[in-house]
Amino acid sequence: MSARCDETYEPASFLNVDLVIESVRPLQELIEVLSADTMIQFHGELDGRWRAVLGNRIVFPSGPEEVIQALIRAVVRLPENARMLWDGASRRTFDIGIQGGHDRKPLEAQVGAETLGAVAALGAGIQIGRASCR
Repeated sequence: MSARCDETYEPASFLNVDLVIESVRPLQELIEVLSADTMIQFHGELDGRWRAVLGNRIVFPSGPEEVIQALIRAVVRLPENARMLWDGASRRTFDIGIQGGHDRKPLEAQVGAETLGAVAALGAGIQIGRASCR
């Protein structure tokens, strides 16, 4: 998640949702399948664990729910071997990125109950991260 900052006024805004996967097993087969529907931002070994960070291909998403639903569809379509890697991962997180901005107005970014249920059914969680200008 990268911050878009300058010294001028900027409201808080939704940036994107990254799908973060971590495992003790290599994730190459899972990443190869998911790359058809996602952008691979990082894939490699980090501190003795395999980690992948995947982004969506939606150009101007309306909010986190649209992106999470697209990523869920990609996971649901996984073939059996790739799904076993997904299920065996120690971390499966939909990471919602928010730009902090220079605004006192609150940012509202909703994720509905149906989407939350689908995330839970995949054994995943949701994390919210705020990018700061300073």
